[in-house]
Amino acid sequence: MSIIVNKIVIFRLDVPRKDGKNAAIMITFEGVKGLPSVISINFDGKTIALNDEGLLPDEEAGDGVHSAFLAFDFDKQVKREESFKRRAVATRANQVSEFSGRSLIDSQLFSIFSKSREPASLPPRSLRDGTTLIHFAPPFDDVPTLPIAHDETRSLMITDPDVTADSGRTFDPCDVDGDGSLGNVNGAWSFKTLITNMAPPGSGQQFTHNWLREWMTLQTVNTFDILARTNIQNFFPGWDGVNASTLDMNSLPFRLLAIVNRIDLAKTSAYGTTGNPGEIRFVFGLVDQNSGSCSSGNLGSTRQMTVIFEYGDINGSCTAIKDRANQWIDLSDLALGSPAYNAALQIITDDVTQQNAVPSKPNRSALNQLRTNEIALSFPWQLREFVIDAVSTNLISATIKQTPDPDMFRSFFAPGSATMALYMEQNAIDILCESHVVPELFKGLHFLGSHADYGFGTIWISPTNPANLPSTFPACHQTNVSLGTPSVQGEVRHKFSLNTCDDCHSGETNTAFTHVKPGTFPTALSGFLTGIVVNDPAGEPVKRKFNDLLRRGQILEDLAVKSCISDVFIAGRSDPFVLSPLTEPVFRFEPSEADFSKQRQKADFSRLQQRHTFAH
Repeated sequence: MSIIVNKIVIFRLDVPRKDGKNAAIMITFEGVKGLPSVISINFDGKTIALNDEGLLPDEEAGDGVHSAFLAFDFDKQVKREESFKRRAVATRANQVSEFSGRSLIDSQLFSIFSKSREPASLPPRSLRDGTTLIHFAPPFDDVPTLPIAHDETRSLMITDPDVTADSGRTFDPCDVDGDGSLGNVNGAWSFKTLITNMAPPGSGQQFTHNWLREWMTLQTVNTFDILARTNIQNFFPGWDGVNASTLDMNSLPFRLLAIVNRIDLAKTSAYGTTGNPGEIRFVFGLVDQNSGSCSSGNLGSTRQMTVIFEYGDINGSCTAIKDRANQWIDLSDLALGSPAYNAALQIITDDVTQQNAVPSKPNRSALNQLRTNEIALSFPWQLREFVIDAVSTNLISATIKQTPDPDMFRSFFAPGSATMALYMEQNAIDILCESHVVPELFKGLHFLGSHADYGFGTIWISPTNPANLPSTFPACHQTNVSLGTPSVQGEVRHKFSLNTCDDCHSGETNTAFTHVKPGTFPTALSGFLTGIVVNDPAGEPVKRKFNDLLRRGQILEDLAVKSCISDVFIAGRSDPFVLSPLTEPVFRFEPSEADFSKQRQKADFSRLQQRHTFAH
C-alpha cells in the first residue's frame, strides 16, 4: 500500500515525558482508505509508533490523524535557522533559482525578511492528561528552495591548489603545481592512501594490481564485452602487468584534481537507491612519469584520464545529513587552503576514506563505486565503473548506471533501437521526471551497459512514436518558454540522454568529455557545472540552461536549514512511501495506554524525497 503525507505538524511539550520525549508529532495522509490505526515509522533513524486510536498524544480515535511522542532538538533547529539568516545577510543571498531536473528555468528574488515567509502558528492546546502542546513551525520549511549563502569553492567543489596540492596530504609524482614538492605519498588524500584503505588489511599492493589487471584483459559485464586497454601498463614504471610485487605503490601516476561534496544526492534516488546520505568524491588526473615534461610546474605530463573515488557518506538519518550539510557550509567561514580549512575538510573526508568506515559494506570500505573517464589508454573516450566485490574483495568491472549498452541501443540505427524506443515510451513519465532507473534487463534482453565509448557531441536518440508517449507534460516537468518549448518526444529523448553517463559528458551539456579537467592547473571546470546555455543537440528549437553547482548549492542549504519534518526529508506527493508488514521492532506501550497485538505496518520516513535519479 502506497501512502502520501498530506500534513505533518510538530508540537513542543510544556513538560517532557518521563522517558525524555519532548515533542508530539501528528500526521494526516492523503486519500487513503483502510489505513491501519497504528503505523510504525522510521523518523530520523528511530522507529516510532503513530496511532489513531485515541492514545496519547492522539486526540481522537479514527479521525485520520496519526500521532506519537518523540524526541526533537528544537534548540538546534532554531540555531540553524538563525545561522542561515546571518549568512544570507552577509552574502546578500537575495536570489533563488528554479530547476526542472538539471535545467535552470527561472530565477526569483528572495528575502529572508518577507512577512509572507512567516508560517502560520496554531494556538496552544491541551491533551487529556494536562500536557500543553505548543506548535513549532520552522520558518523556512515551506519555502520551495533556499538561496545559496555559502562559498561554493569552499563548500561544494574544492579545486584550490592549496588544497589539492597540500604537501602534507597529497602526492603528485610530476609536481604539476610547481611548488617544488612531490608531497606526501602516504598523505590522507593521496591516491595510494585512498586505494590502500579500501583494500583488505595489508593487501593494498595486490588490490591495486588486481584493479589494473581489469584493463589488461577482456572483461564481460551483463554479457557486454569491454576490450582490453593494455596501454595502462605504460603509465606504471616497473610494473610488468603480471606480478603485484613489481607495482611501485609509492609512485602511482595520479594527482588530486578536486574534492567534491555530493550531498545533493541525499535528496535524490542515486543509482536507484533511496535513503542515500550522499557522497564525498575525490577526482584524480593521470600523469605520465615517462614524459620529458614530468617536471615541476609543467602541464605537459598530464594525460586525458580521470579516476573518481565515490564514497557513500556514513549515516543517512535526517540529523546526520543535516549535521554533515552544516559541516560543509562551515568550511565557508575558513580561509580556503589554510591549515585550519584543510584540517576541517579532512575531518569530513576521514569519515569515508579511512579503513573500516562502513563495516557492513565490502572490505568495510565506504566506497560506492570507482569511475574512470579517459582517452589516454586508447581511442575513443571511454567510461568505466568498478565496485568492490564482496566475494573476491577486488575492484571489479561493473555496469555503468543509467546507461544501456551504447553499441546496441544508443543510435537511431542501432540493432536494439526498437527496444530502446519501447523503453522510452513505457517509462516516459519517469524519464520526464528524472526518476527512472535503467534496469539490467528489459523485455528479456540484457540492457544496462558495461562501458561507454563516446565522442564529442554524442547523444542518445531512438525512433519513439509520439502516439505512444504522453500527450502533455506531467506536473513534475517545467520549462523556460523564453528558451523555446520542447515537444514531449524531444524532451523524453533529452532527459534520458542527459542522465546517461556518456552524454552528460558530451552532446547534451556541450561538454568536452570531462567536467573536471585533468589537463589544467588550477583545475578548470565544465560550463555544465559553472553555467552554460546549450542548443538542443537533436535539432529541436530549444535552448537549455545548466548551472549544476548552483543547483547543488541550493540543495545543500535546504538540507542544512530545513527541519526533519520538511518535504526535503519527508515523503510527499512526489514520493509516496510504501507500507509493509512490520517485523521489528516490537513496540511495548505503557499499560495505561494499550497493549497492541494486531499486526502493524511500517513506513520508512528516513527515505528522502526523491526528485531525480541522476548521480553524475
